[in-house]
Amino acid sequence: MQNNKAKNTHLLGEKYENKAVEYLEAMGYSILERNARFHHLETDIIARDGEYLCFIEVKGRKSGSLSSPYEAVSRKKIQFLRTMAEGYLVKRHLSLYDTPCRFDVLCISGEEIELIKNAF
Repeated sequence: MQNNKAKNTHLLGEKYENKAVEYLEAMGYSILERNARFHHLETDIIARDGEYLCFIEVKGRKSGSLSSPYEAVSRKKIQFLRTMAEGYLVKRHLSLYDTPCRFDVLCISGEEIELIKNAF
């Protein structure tokens, strides 16, 4: 039973990420990586938006949910994303100080999509 729940959660997450990629590309983003990892840390999407290197967290909720998908981004997750971004830059020999970066959150609730640029 637990395996089915984990598998369903993974498939739902993948569905949200696919929808997010379509939306971001339509908004002019260039997708660089999906599910990028640095050690045990992961970010859903890394993309370029103009001069910005964007680390994007995708959060989804079923339609009718009382909480916002954005509320699912905890302080701990924010710290993990910052650490992951630093590792990503270092690994690719990009400057921590001269590479314009941004953290975006893309919220999907039913058919509604909200992109929060520079979320934290």
